[in-house]
Amino acid sequence: MNKIETLNHKIKETEKQVDLLVKEKNNMTYLIDEYFEVTKSTENLYERIGNRYMNGERKFSIVENINLFHSGQYTTLNQLKLKQDELSRDIHALEGRKEILETQKHHEFIKKIEKGEEYEY
Repeated sequence: MNKIETLNHKIKETEKQVDLLVKEKNNMTYLIDEYFEVTKSTENLYERIGNRYMNGERKFSIVENINLFHSGQYTTLNQLKLKQDELSRDIHALEGRKEILETQKHHEFIKKIEKGEEYEY
């Protein structure tokens, strides 16, 4: 396998990796959207329960559960966003690598032309 074919292979492999990461990032976006919907429903439920039991120990317990829920919600959402950001960085890095490989391929192609060799780009 000559250098151009090797570079073509590396470019295709990089494209596959990018495609997989983009799919994973899209899934992560879907999960975040779904998480918002579930959170919204849960908050509405807590509000209805809180309105029903406005006094006493039950109210204190409900408020305590709401606070725990919000704490967990923040932690979970933060982890999802961090994973999404990590995927974005990985995609960007792979796209940069692909550009470098394409530039190397172009230079190899130019070398072959200068030597008088024919090669399909």
